[in-house]
Amino acid sequence: MLYTTKQGDTWDKIAYEQYNNEELIKTLLTANPQYIDIAVFDYGVVLEIPTISKTDDEIFLPPWRKNNEL
Repeated sequence: MLYTTKQGDTWDKIAYEQYNNEELIKTLLTANPQYIDIAVFDYGVVLEIPTISKTDDEIFLPPWRKNNEL
């Protein structure tokens, strides 16, 4: 999936909006290495947003949230 940034977007904000988990920044950075040095985005940068499985997402959950409904 593609995502077009808005003025002021940050990696953690995009990760939270797309995955409901700001800790998945590494997933975004790995898919978009050409933008790794950008902390705050301008309007109009097109990023690749990889699809992750629920299982992949659960790996990053704290222990008290694993195997529970979100």
